[in-house]
Amino acid sequence: MLAIVGLFLLQFQILPSNSLILVSNAPRRVIKTLKASNGAPWGSWGPPQFCAEGTYAIGYSIKAESNQGSGDDTSLNSIKLECKGLDAVRSGGIITSREGPFGHWYSEVKCPSRNGAPTFLKEFILQVEPDQYSGDDTAANFVKFYCRDFAGLTYPSELSVSPGHGNYGSWGRWSGSCGANSAICGLKTQVEGDQGGGDDTALNNVEFYCCEENSEAGK
Repeated sequence: MLAIVGLFLLQFQILPSNSLILVSNAPRRVIKTLKASNGAPWGSWGPPQFCAEGTYAIGYSIKAESNQGSGDDTSLNSIKLECKGLDAVRSGGIITSREGPFGHWYSEVKCPSRNGAPTFLKEFILQVEPDQYSGDDTAANFVKFYCRDFAGLTYPSELSVSPGHGNYGSWGRWSGSCGANSAICGLKTQVEGDQGGGDDTALNNVEFYCCEENSEAGK
């Protein structure tokens, strides 16, 4: 396995088989990128953000705008991840990427424990409304996850903020899972900024990063 030799890389690099995927500015051993099958096209990507070394996403919250009636709807605006160590005690911070300006933050939900051990975010699915052309576009409406133990031995359990779905659009396909001995450790979001008098969509797409433990960290 190749080691990461620097923290600041200029672009995605796909290395030879059984090697790492090096992500721009990633201070972690990123081994897989999880992508939505149905992301919307508007806006620009924010910077990737990562949990502290040795910690992984154990819960999440969303910022979303409620139904505006005859007004302009945006639905999902941002996603936050809470990071914890494998003991579910050591904090790795709360991370987000680019954030839309509309709506409010919902209460965080966390992965359940299994047989006394914590579980972590491993897989996601995105609810997205397709292009409405002359209608009111909302793009991404909701996100939910599967939790599994770090080793990947337990059956996945679904995790979602209440009520578990947005107002518009349909679910894509599940992203595929972080592998054994890895879990979601970071994200970046594609968000359209405030359009003034135009049609706002806010969050359009998201990617999550799977990381493994890095025995060389701190050396």
